[in-house]
Amino acid sequence: MAPYRKNRYHLSEFEEKGPENVYELFNYYHSSLQNVVERSFGVLKNKWQILKGIPLYSMEKQSKIIVACFALHNFAMDNNEPEIDVSGECLDSLQAPTVQGWLEVISNDEISTVRDWIAAGLYSLL
Repeated sequence: MAPYRKNRYHLSEFEEKGPENVYELFNYYHSSLQNVVERSFGVLKNKWQILKGIPLYSMEKQSKIIVACFALHNFAMDNNEPEIDVSGECLDSLQAPTVQGWLEVISNDEISTVRDWIAAGLYSLL
């Protein structure tokens, strides 16, 4: 899901003045979450080496492998297994997507409609 174009996006652009409209608010949270997601996948790729060669598999198998890696990670965390720490910081947990309703929304709607829905929900929290 892409951020809204022609609106501020990078976190540094919001340092002096926060988001001013629903599009900037969405872009602000999108940018924040993108950093977390990229870091999470970096940790998983170091922990589960199969993720480094995943493009060799079909799209269906790729998605199953990713979900399985998140599930194994969460299982290890729930059972106090040692965590691989590649960044020098401790990760509490990485959550695999589990909300069936969210998956149905994404599969039934265009992604821009989903983005607008999320942005409106964020804006209503202000």
